[in-house]
Amino acid sequence: MSRIYTIGDKQISLDDPEAVRALNSDELAELLRLTQQSPPEPGDTGPDFPVLQPPAGTGFVLLQQPVVDDANSDD
Repeated sequence: MSRIYTIGDKQISLDDPEAVRALNSDELAELLRLTQQSPPEPGDTGPDFPVLQPPAGTGFVLLQQPVVDDANSDD
């Protein structure tokens, strides 16, 4: 079940990502305030966020940056 909030003169559904993205910063702050004030309805579940996974076999490595010794720098 979708929750719909009135922001200014707009009806915004939390299930409509394009409508939420179209809000300016003040409207988004108002939407966040309203969502925090209203308790969840019985049977209400959180929004589904798509999970993007890299292709199979893809990996990454985190490397620590080397320490730069400014005292021995040629600059």
